[in-house]
Amino acid sequence: MSESLEFETSAKELEEWDERHAHLSFSTHQRCPAYPIIIAMGMPVVPLILMELRRNMRWWMLSALHEITKANPVPEKHRGRVSKMKDDWIRWGEKNGYLPAK
Repeated sequence: MSESLEFETSAKELEEWDERHAHLSFSTHQRCPAYPIIIAMGMPVVPLILMELRRNMRWWMLSALHEITKANPVPEKHRGRVSKMKDDWIRWGEKNGYLPAK
């Protein structure tokens, strides 16, 4: 499978999974059998999560990004402030080449 096709397939699967599970709580997402599969995809899935985060914030995305990248771009003063946390991760993605700057 080509890298482009693999990326498109992963993006579609990630979007479908998120739509099916949008109503679930954050802790339920982490217990969902698909969550560890997403984490296991590793760094190649980071751009997909960031693109979806930019479009539609979900708590599980912040946790997944941290688990996959081991990064923590959210300063203490932003913790618990969802829009700030989202913006911090988006900036991190842009700065590190995972997202094009808007």
